Amino acid sequence: MISSGKIRNTFSVISRLLAFYAANKISKTRPAVLRIEITNRCNISCVMCDRKAMKRAHVTMEMDLFKKIIDDAVLLDIPIVGLNRFGEPMMHPGLLDMVKYAKGRGVKHLSFTTNATLLTEELAESLIESQCLDEIAFSIDGNSPQTYNKIRVGADFERVVFNVENFIRIRNKAGLTKPKVQIN
Repeated sequence: MISSGKIRNTFSVISRLLAFYAANKISKTRPAVLRIEITNRCNISCVMCDRKAMKRAHVTMEMDLFKKIIDDAVLLDIPIVGLNRFGEPMMHPGLLDMVKYAKGRGVKHLSFTTNATLLTEELAESLIESQCLDEIAFSIDGNSPQTYNKIRVGADFERVVFNVENFIRIRNKAGLTKPKVQIN
């Protein structure tokens, strides 16, 4: 039997999606969401990650190509842009510049997902102060060091939790609500 809480959550998600689609008048001629893999490099090896099957070279996107993609996305009025797929976006040395460029060009909703292992205080402050990133999702698989460290091989649970809590503390201390934080 499905619990009433799960049903409420499902309806909540569906209603938010329908509201989003109605508000943004989703077009049949352009995508609603664009995911840009700014790097396919990653600093850890998660047991569930499909990167292991990836046969292409590990690369980092050049800024000129990124700008072209963003410029085209803005021309097409694509409302949502995410900056990751196979890789860890914080491994890209130009991440902050990319975030600023995309928002400066008019991307409405900009986000990425990260394992938070490379989230230094300086990077956290820069991302928050820029107010260019709308949402950041932190992937944390497990609620104990033992579980987490078995799943996210090469990462450290305590360090990641500190990094995420520090990010939220910096944002809140600045009196800001953006970027929105999501925990996966």
